[in-house]
Amino acid sequence: RFTAVATEQGLKGSPAWSPDGRTIAYAAQVNSVYQIFTRSPDQPVPAQLTHSASDCGKPFWSPDNTRLFYLSERSLWEIGAAGGGPEERLRGIGAADLSPDGKTLAFARSETKGVSLWVQPIGGSQPRKLGSDVAALQSYLRFAPDGASIGLLGGEGSGELVFWRVSFPQGETHRAFDAITNIRGPYVSSFTWFPDSRHIVFSGASVKGDNDHLLLADAKTGSKIGRVHV
Repeated sequence: RFTAVATEQGLKGSPAWSPDGRTIAYAAQVNSVYQIFTRSPDQPVPAQLTHSASDCGKPFWSPDNTRLFYLSERSLWEIGAAGGGPEERLRGIGAADLSPDGKTLAFARSETKGVSLWVQPIGGSQPRKLGSDVAALQSYLRFAPDGASIGLLGGEGSGELVFWRVSFPQGETHRAFDAITNIRGPYVSSFTWFPDSRHIVFSGASVKGDNDHLLLADAKTGSKIGRVHV
């Protein structure tokens, strides 16, 4: 059964559940600019965290549920889950996520030949490139729940979506499944891991002429399991 979480007017995207499962963060348009909101199932109205002049998106949580991170103008920002002033943390990135233990930040940068994946311990040491560059124009990444790999969903110039699985900390890069038609051109939407750290669900693809289903896939074997109608 599907239950609507955000019903206010305007486009919405990039949903992210808090680690405790009590609150969802997402991006929604306010006067044509995407802002970051949070809402819990028992909350009558969403809470708007950002009031930026530029689009904000791709939110993710700290493991203790107290902080939110998001992307705006190719910079990573941090803000309290209860509100407050945002702080800029890192520049020149297109996607990012924290490891499940909160000790490592992973982020993607656009390079001449595609997207590179980097990791940096929280606390200030120098980042290092993880694995090989992937052929993508846009990307969205998430650590697997077990922390042993990072998933990277990329949009290629040919109008296809591709998923890579990168082992952590080794950096072995594996193209997990064949490209499928991307209904949003080179742009990508979000995906999430199942608790088994093997299966994923994502959106933004066209399958057999039908658009924008939630699709299930096995990130280990590369098989596409099916779709969920919404």
